[in-house]
Amino acid sequence: MRAVIVMILGLVALSIGGCDGWPTRFSNQTAVPVSFSYWHNSLNQRSATFLLNAGKSTLLAREHCLRDFREIRVVEGGREFIISEADLSRLKEDCPAYQCILTYAGGGRLSARPWTRDDAKENSSI
Repeated sequence: MRAVIVMILGLVALSIGGCDGWPTRFSNQTAVPVSFSYWHNSLNQRSATFLLNAGKSTLLAREHCLRDFREIRVVEGGREFIISEADLSRLKEDCPAYQCILTYAGGGRLSARPWTRDDAKENSSI
């Protein structure tokens, strides 16, 4: 029995620890697909543009944390919204943690929050 408990604890630690390298998730909570790109401090240009269907989320590049973002651009229904570095400072205050979920609610509205255990479970099924 003790071996089973140790094995289960090890698997839980592995699944939670496994998401550390992919710290930022972008979630589209609108009723329409959106495309987005971001500018990370380690890049000389914006990232590739990602298309994300309504109600879906995706993990961003390995080791790309919100705290290191300069800009995020979202295109929704032909309208482009730019979340500048100044705007991102509020989001960085909302999620000072290493792992963050960015939630796009439409009309240029973006929020951030730290991951929870439920998010880690959802991440393991991606």
